[in-house]
Amino acid sequence: MVPELRANMVRVDSDFGATPFKAKIANAEQLRVHTMLVIGDRDMEAGAVTVRLHHGGPQGAKPKGRSLRIFRRASKNEGLSRNTSLVSQLS
Repeated sequence: MVPELRANMVRVDSDFGATPFKAKIANAEQLRVHTMLVIGDRDMEAGAVTVRLHHGGPQGAKPKGRSLRIFRRASKNEGLSRNTSLVSQLS
C-alpha cells in the first residue's frame, strides 16, 4: 500500500515495528499526523484498512481499494499536503 500511495504523491510513513498499536497511534497523534491507516491482522484478512483522523478518532474499516481511491481523489483535489501514516502490526 505504501508504494501505491507514494505513486499518487501522498506523503506516507509506515511503522512495522513491534511497538503496540496504542503507542503507534499515540505517537502519530503527537506528531499531528492528519490521517492514519491502521492495518491489523483482522484488516489484513479482510483486505481492509482502518482509517483514523487526527482528533477525529477512528472512522471505521474500509476496503483497501476504496481507501486508495479516496486518497487519490484527495491528492488531486487538494494536493494532499497533510501527513499520512500507515500503522501496521504483522504477526
